[in-house]
Amino acid sequence: MKKFATLILLALILSPLISAFGVSNFYYGSNPLRMNPCETKEIMFLLQNMVGNQDFDARAEIITGGEIARISDSGKYEVLLGMKDVPVRVTVRIPEKDKPGKKYEIKLGITATPRAASGMVSLAQGTGAIVPVEIIG
Repeated sequence: MKKFATLILLALILSPLISAFGVSNFYYGSNPLRMNPCETKEIMFLLQNMVGNQDFDARAEIITGGEIARISDSGKYEVLLGMKDVPVRVTVRIPEKDKPGKKYEIKLGITATPRAASGMVSLAQGTGAIVPVEIIG
């Protein structure tokens, strides 16, 4: 019974930390971004904050795939409660020397920090998304 009461108390303490901050994109394992050598495209990742009770300041960075991808803007975003489809624009450029069949992986990391009231402790949360890239003929 004591363990159950401890779990309930822990759930009540941590419940304000629950949020639905997330990131999505249009490309995944069975639907990779297909590009030709020497081609440049702008793709988008979408940030959202649909559930919870907090606004977030988010920062984006390219974790892997930096040799072909770069964030097109400042990489800093305001994602208020209820917002969806906040774009993170990424420019992808394939080198001319790449041959068909070569594959890359772009991993975008997002660090989201809640906007806390003065004097409150806030915990940042991390999330991300991966875009597989396939070089075609």
